[in-house]
Amino acid sequence: MLVKLLKEKYDNPVVLTFFSPSGYEKIKTKEEFVLYLPIDKKNEMRKFIDAINPVAFIFIKYEFWKNLIDLLHERKIPTYVAFARFYEKDIYFKPLFKNFYKSIFSKLMKVLVQNKESQKIYTKKTGMKNVSVVG
Repeated sequence: MLVKLLKEKYDNPVVLTFFSPSGYEKIKTKEEFVLYLPIDKKNEMRKFIDAINPVAFIFIKYEFWKNLIDLLHERKIPTYVAFARFYEKDIYFKPLFKNFYKSIFSKLMKVLVQNKESQKIYTKKTGMKNVSVVG
C-alpha cells in the first residue's frame, strides 16, 4: 500500500531494498527496483546512495542502519521510519545502547509508529518529538 501511494504521488521510481532473502524473494517479481541492501559500512553505503540517488528514504519498522542514516543526514536526504513499534524494554533504550540509538533517532525527519503507546514510549525514552501515530 505504501509503495502504491508513493508511486501515485511522485514521478521518481521507488526502490525497495532488503537485507534478508525472505523479504526479497516475496517481492522481487512484483516491483521494478528491488535490491539487496549492502552491509552497513560507510564506503558501501556511500556507493549505494550514489547509485540510487534517493530524494527520500523510508526504513520499515526496526531498520536502523547507522552508517546509512548518517550519510543520508549528511546529504540532507529526508529519512523516515514507518510502522515502528516500541516497548519499554527495547534494546534502543537500554543504558548501554541508549546514546547510540538516540544519535540515530535524532537524524530521522519522522518516526511513524503503529500506536499511541509506542509514541508515548519513544517520546519518554528519547525526549524527542519527531514521532507520529499512523496505525
